[in-house]
Amino acid sequence: MSGAPEDRAGAPPHSRWKRFFVLTAKVGGVLAVFRVGIYWYLLWREWTGTQSLSTLPLILLLYPEGALVPSGARATVAWAVVITAGLVLGSMLLVTPFTAPLSFSERD
Repeated sequence: MSGAPEDRAGAPPHSRWKRFFVLTAKVGGVLAVFRVGIYWYLLWREWTGTQSLSTLPLILLLYPEGALVPSGARATVAWAVVITAGLVLGSMLLVTPFTAPLSFSERD
């Protein structure tokens, strides 16, 4: 068998959990950076008054967290920080079903 002991199927359970959290943080972090960047770009378009229907595909990438924002929410810095935190947490939760099978599988 090649690779580090953490990569083996017979690895102790704590190393599998470590592999799960590291993989989730990496993949979720990349997704979060992507989604937060889209959100701040859309927010900048809102603040400058240049929003248009051409950004609709970008808006759809912010769901399901975007559906949780109240309809009366204003585009303020405070709301932007709250929504950014929600996007980061949501991105981590979105990748969990995909990283768990890769981390806890019984084969190499």
